[in-house]
Amino acid sequence: VKLDAIEGPTFDLVEKTIYADAHTAALNPAEATTGRLIPMVERDSAGRQITRFAGDIKAFMAPFMAPGQTVAIRRPQGRV
Repeated sequence: VKLDAIEGPTFDLVEKTIYADAHTAALNPAEATTGRLIPMVERDSAGRQITRFAGDIKAFMAPFMAPGQTVAIRRPQGRV
């Protein structure tokens, strides 16, 4: 569909639908890319703002994680 051929109220409806779909897709945790956390802000019944995050937890934790290590235990031959 050529969007530049659509005019007036029809274009407004199509534009709103496209933006709504893009917003929904951006907040979908299943679609989160590696290295990205998606904040989802909502209000509870008391009016408090609650922020929940979905996506790759390593995007937040990586700076605080120690690098991995490999350890080998070497025992002399003949000992049990």
